[in-house]
This record gives sequence, C-alpha cells and structure tokens, in this order.
Amino acid sequence: MNWVNILFHTIGGLALFLYGMDVLSKGLKSSAGNRIRNILSHLTRHRLTALLVGTAVTMIIQSSSATTVMAVGFVNAGLISFRQAVPLELGASIGTTITAWIVSLVGKFDIAVYALPSIGLGFVLIQFVRSRKMKQFGEVVLGFGLLFFGLDIMKNSFEPLRESGAVMSFFATFSRNPILGVLAGTLVTMVLQSSSATIAIVQTLAFNGVIGFDAAIPLVLGDNIGTTITANLAAIGASTEAVRTARAHALCKILGTCLILPFVWLGLFGRLVDFLLPGEISRPNIMMHIAFAHSLFNVINASVFTIFLDFVIRLTTALVPSTHESPVWAPMYLKESFLTDPLAAMQQVIKELVRMAELARLTVKEAQEGFFNNDETQLRKASRNEDDLDNFQRSITRYLIGISERHLDTRESMEYPVLLHSVNDLEKIGDYAKNIVNYANLKIDNRLELQQEGVEEITLMFNKLYELFDKVIEALQKRDGQLAAQAIPIEDEIDLRKAQVRKNHIRRLNENTGRPEAELLVMDLANNIEKMGDHLISIAKAVAKDLQWGKKVELYSWGTAAASVEVDENEREVEQEPV
Repeated sequence: MNWVNILFHTIGGLALFLYGMDVLSKGLKSSAGNRIRNILSHLTRHRLTALLVGTAVTMIIQSSSATTVMAVGFVNAGLISFRQAVPLELGASIGTTITAWIVSLVGKFDIAVYALPSIGLGFVLIQFVRSRKMKQFGEVVLGFGLLFFGLDIMKNSFEPLRESGAVMSFFATFSRNPILGVLAGTLVTMVLQSSSATIAIVQTLAFNGVIGFDAAIPLVLGDNIGTTITANLAAIGASTEAVRTARAHALCKILGTCLILPFVWLGLFGRLVDFLLPGEISRPNIMMHIAFAHSLFNVINASVFTIFLDFVIRLTTALVPSTHESPVWAPMYLKESFLTDPLAAMQQVIKELVRMAELARLTVKEAQEGFFNNDETQLRKASRNEDDLDNFQRSITRYLIGISERHLDTRESMEYPVLLHSVNDLEKIGDYAKNIVNYANLKIDNRLELQQEGVEEITLMFNKLYELFDKVIEALQKRDGQLAAQAIPIEDEIDLRKAQVRKNHIRRLNENTGRPEAELLVMDLANNIEKMGDHLISIAKAVAKDLQWGKKVELYSWGTAAASVEVDENEREVEQEPV
C-alpha cells in the first residue's frame, strides 16, 4: 500500500473540498448577505422562529460556523439577546446537515463526472461575464464543482485502506467504544475548523468500507462538539452575554451527545435510523444513512434544548458569571477569527465605531470641564483619551485593510471606504478636543477670564454638540437611517449658534468690554465645536444612506420643508485641519 500516495491525495482532496465550500459559501452570501443580517437581527424574538431562521440561513450560506459567529457578534452588539441567540445556533446545527446530504449524492450517483465541467463553467462566469449576479452564480457553480472534485479524490484515495487490517482494526474500536469515536470526531473537527469536512471524511471512509455505520455515528457526534470551537474563539474578549452565547452552543452539543451516547452504545440509535430511513445499509446507501443520522441527532438536540431553553440559560449563566468591569478604551471586538467572514467583520468595526464615538464624546466633555473649571486633572484625562482615539483609528484601519484583502461583494466594497472615513471623522474630533485642552492651558497660564455672556454662548453650543453625539451614536448602534436624519437639524442649530457667537464676539471687541485674548478663545472654541459637528454629521449622513456613498435618499422632513442629501466620495467637504 502506497501510504504517501494516499496521504497526498487525501490532503489535496480535502483542500479542494474545503476551498469549494468556501467559494460556494461566499457566492451564496454575496447575493444574500445583507438580507441575512437583517433577518437575523429582526426575526429572532420567538424561540421557534429563531430556530427556523437559524436553519434556513445556514442552509443558504452553507456554514454553521458563519451563522453562530454572526449570532455571537449580534449579541455582542446588543442587536439580539443571549436568549434569542441560543435557538438560532441550534437551528444552524440543523441547517448545516444539508452538506452531508449533498455529499451523500456521491454514493448514489457519479456526480464527479460533472465536477470538472462545473469548475470550467464557474470560472468562465466569474472571469468573462460582467453581470454581478452571474458572477455570484459562477461562484456557486465553481464551489459545487470543486467540492465534488475534492470528494471524488478523497473517495478514491481511501479505497486502498480496505486492504489494511491495521486500519480496519483501528476504526473498529469506535464501534466497540463510542467514547473514543466521539473524542476522535471532536479533535478532527477542531483541527479542520469545518464540521462539513469531517462528515465528508466519515462518509467517504464508510463508502469505501473502511468503517461501518456503527463506528461512523460516534464520529458524527464528536464532529458536532468540535464545530463549536469557532464560536468560542470568536467570543474571546467579547461581552459576557456574547461569551455565554458561545458557551451555550458548546453546552447544548455536549449535553446532547451525552444523552444520545447510551442509545448509540446499545445500538438503539442505529436501529432508529434504519427504521426511519428505508433501504439496506449497503455501499451505495451508507453515505445517506450517515447524513440522516447527522440530521436526526441535530433535530432531536435542537428540539430538546429549545423546549428546555430556560434550563440552558440558567446553566450557562451559572458557568459564565457576569463581570462588572469598567470599560477599557481599547479595541475589543476586532478579532482575527471574524476576518473569514467580511460581513461579520464589518459588524465588529461598527461596534468599535460606537465605542470610539462614546470615547470621543467623553474626551470632549472632559476637555470642556477642564477648560471652564481650570481643572488640570480633567485636561490630562482628555489628553490620554485623545491618545486612545488615535489607537482606535490605527487598529480599526488595520482591521479594515485586513477585511479589504478578503473577497468582498459589492455591498461590502461600498461600505469599506465609508467606514474608513467615519473612523477618521472620529479621530479628527479627538484632535479638536485636544485643541480645547491647549486653549485651557493657555487660559490658565495667562490667567484669562471669559465674560459670562461668552461662557453661556459656548455652553449652549457644547450642549447641542452632546445632543448631536447622542443621536449619532444611537443611529450608528442601531443602523437606523431615520435617527441619523434627525441629527441634521441639530447640526444646523450649531451653525446658527456659531454665527451668533461671532456676531457678539465682534460687538464685544468693538465695545472693549473684555481682554482680546479671552475673546479670541471664545471664537476659537466656537470654531472647534462647529468643526466637530461637521464630522459627526458626516457619520450621520453615512448611516442615513446605509453606509453607501453616491446614494440619494430623503433624509428628513418637517412642516412643508424637506431636504435630501447626496454625498459622494469625491465631493466630501474639505475640513480645516485642527490647530
């Protein structure tokens, strides 16, 4: 037996299978990614609905890991609750079993004959057709072709293993001791980071007679546990609720396996599969029987833990107690594990933008208090926070560059530059806050006193700026275009108040009612507040346009007046740089 040949063909076939799954998943997500995001965030209020949504979405995108990672991300972002996410993950486990049914077709029909033509057709559609929808269809066709070609290579490479008594004896132990089979399936899936790949390997081994049906079932159970590693990796450093979401996913699979394993050991689970699925467990049918066993386990598991959802919530909450730590102003959601799914990765960027906006607001508030109260402690805090804003900008920019190196659909390609500019807008606000710190130091060093009229005018401008901050942060967090549109009149009020400050500033200078240096500080503050409002309204307009430039939308209307805003990347207002 040529072990080197078997190893090389297995590695190559597995690589083609995984790459085919990746291309297929990207093609499907490209055409439905944004709609899927909206479905996940809006249709998960009831446990049964969440279960069905998780099943349907995973069947569409062909990746349970992507669905569970999105669930963790949405919980982390506050879009859905931990309770909503658990049945969503259970549904994803059912949806991913469709891949095993597709693989089982290899045992029934010689689908590999069509693999190479599918690869060729997919390549032609991607490279030579200009229609975006046809390119996405080409990705799906190419993905299926690569998937089946890889399976065919693995199937042929495993065939000689039937002649090895040592190999047959090794896998036979899984029939006698299912616990070892569960452990083996778990470890293989954790290494491959793909439950579909593990199931495909088990099915091709069974098709070639290397393992029997009884030995395959424990491997399938272990595969279901191993696939939970992806969501748990994505939850590292996330909020307590997001960590609980990932842990609940693993907990349901482990408990479900423990419940089913005694029936597997006694052979009752296998008999149930035989009873429910007609047909003898022969070489052409065994792949389908394994697919059915995989689906049956996940349907039973999802049904049980959807019914006993409260038990899962309580147990997970006890295992992952809440923490009451003060917020750390450093990026916490930009995990490398999300980069494999640009859609989920951009959700992480938006969450960091929300945190960055909250930090920017806090920095401005500290700079204002330090200025008016001559409080050097507040001024030092504002300076430190401005450094943190710079760190946010560098980290998010690097992460966005990492996203851009992936395969982006049209929607994601349009969102990328908008997010990049929004990061820069928030960093500029930090620069203007640092200007206020510098003005405060100048005021302290020169013992300058502002007239009460000037203080009141600037205080009103700051209050309007915080109102604008709150509206933009809420709109960004909820991706709500209507909330974003409500920010525009606030910025208009800031501009009007700046004009009034300037008018009164000139009047006081003419009347010689105060020191000119102090009056200049009032005007400098007004200018900086107005510029910060401009950067905030730039973000608001981006949210109102659903993070897409060049898209004209009706933003707001009141009374008989209405306005629409049109922003293009090349038409952005050139801002005055901070001093």
